[in-house]
Amino acid sequence: MTGTDRQLVVRADAANVRMVGLCTDVNRRRLYWAEPEYGTIATSDYDGNDVRRFPLPPSFASRVLSLSVGAVSAS
Repeated sequence: MTGTDRQLVVRADAANVRMVGLCTDVNRRRLYWAEPEYGTIATSDYDGNDVRRFPLPPSFASRVLSLSVGAVSAS
């Protein structure tokens, strides 16, 4: 993990969009991040395909600083 073989996976749609709080779901092989300017949580597969965005409540959107993915029991 030296950063010597970095690859661009997902490009922001606009120059003023910050991607905040990148995390991974290794079971589903997906990346997740917040986009405060859009008020969304976004996700893609590991190759940057199948990008999906989910809206956040307006009062919460600009306050996202980090994300985490946890296991959910299917019981």
